Amino acid sequence: MLAVGCPLGCGLLSVVVSGHVATDTHIVGLTFPAVVVGSAVIGMSGGLAVVAYHVRTGRDWGSNRRVSIAVGVLLSALALFSLLPIATARPLLSGGSVVIGGAIAVLLPHARGGTTAASTAVALTGHQLLEGALLAAAYIAGGAVGVLTAVLLTVHTVAETTAVGGSYAVVDRPFRGAGAVALMQILYAAAAAIAYAWAVTVPPPTEHLLTALVGTVLLTAGVHECRCSIHS
Repeated sequence: MLAVGCPLGCGLLSVVVSGHVATDTHIVGLTFPAVVVGSAVIGMSGGLAVVAYHVRTGRDWGSNRRVSIAVGVLLSALALFSLLPIATARPLLSGGSVVIGGAIAVLLPHARGGTTAASTAVALTGHQLLEGALLAAAYIAGGAVGVLTAVLLTVHTVAETTAVGGSYAVVDRPFRGAGAVALMQILYAAAAAIAYAWAVTVPPPTEHLLTALVGTVLLTAGVHECRCSIHS
C-alpha cells in the first residue's frame, strides 16, 4: 500500500501548494471533514478491534507464540512497504536514515517478552502525521487519483493501528494500546486539517527521511519480536 502511496505522495503533496482550492474540491461529493473523520474512524477500527478482542477473551497473548509472531510479521511487512519505494529513489539518504532508525529502535523502551510496543507506537504515530498531510493532498487533487489515495491511506491506517493495538495486547496493556491508537488517529486528523487549511507540504527529502526512520524502527521491532517469540 505504501509502495503505491509514497510515489503518489510526492506528487499529491505538491498539489497542496500549487492548487489549493478549499471550497469546490470534493471526493465523491463528500466534504473534507467527512473524509478526514471517516478515514480516521475506519483506521481506528483495526487497533480497537484487537484490543477489544483481547479484553473480551482475557487470554495471555504474551505466552501465545503464534500471536507474537503474527505481530512481528505485520510490523516487518509495514516496514518493507515503507522502505522499498524510497530505497531506489534516494539510496544515500535512505541508507543513512536506516542506520539512524535502527539506533532509535534499540534505544526506545522494550516491554517484557521482547515486544516493542512503545517503539511501534512512537514510529507509527509519527508516520500518521505524513499520512494526514497526504490525505489532505488527495482531497484537494480530487478525481480518481484522490479517491484511490484516500482509500489506500485508510486501509493502510487500519493495518497500522492493528499493529499498535496488537503490540500492546501482547504485553497485556490493552487500555494503553487503545489510548495509543486514539492518539494516532487524532494526530492523523489534525495533520490533515492543518495541511488542508494552510497548504502545508512536506518536502520530498524530509518525507524520505521520516519514512526511512519509521520503516527501520518497525523492521527492527518486527524482526526482534519474531526472533524472541521463536526462541521463547
